[in-house]
Amino acid sequence: VPALLFGVLGGQIFSQGYGLLMGGVEADFHAVCLVAGMAASIGALFRTPLTATIMAVEITGTYTCLLEISIAYIAAHSLLGLARQPDLYTALGRIHQSHVGGKTARLAAARPSGGPSLRPPDASD
Repeated sequence: VPALLFGVLGGQIFSQGYGLLMGGVEADFHAVCLVAGMAASIGALFRTPLTATIMAVEITGTYTCLLEISIAYIAAHSLLGLARQPDLYTALGRIHQSHVGGKTARLAAARPSGGPSLRPPDASD
């Protein structure tokens, strides 16, 4: 839900900025900006452009803004690529690996000699 909210907020900011530069925007353009921002944030965060596009189409019930959604996704994906940011699942996996790896190392260091091992028993035992 926060990703959708931030996407809509990004679409709102873009629409307002465009309106200031061009002297106003139509309601349809504003709505397309909101939907495109929502889809772009989900697509870029999870690196799933097709899923984000389908979700936006399902939420709005219209296929008329597919081009705008695609352009917004490409822009968001490119910005994350330039910032060298991984997708959400890769980032969470790295955090999990560092936590599990660090915890295992601490447990092994704290284990008294001759104590139980953290390794699973071999099948030959």
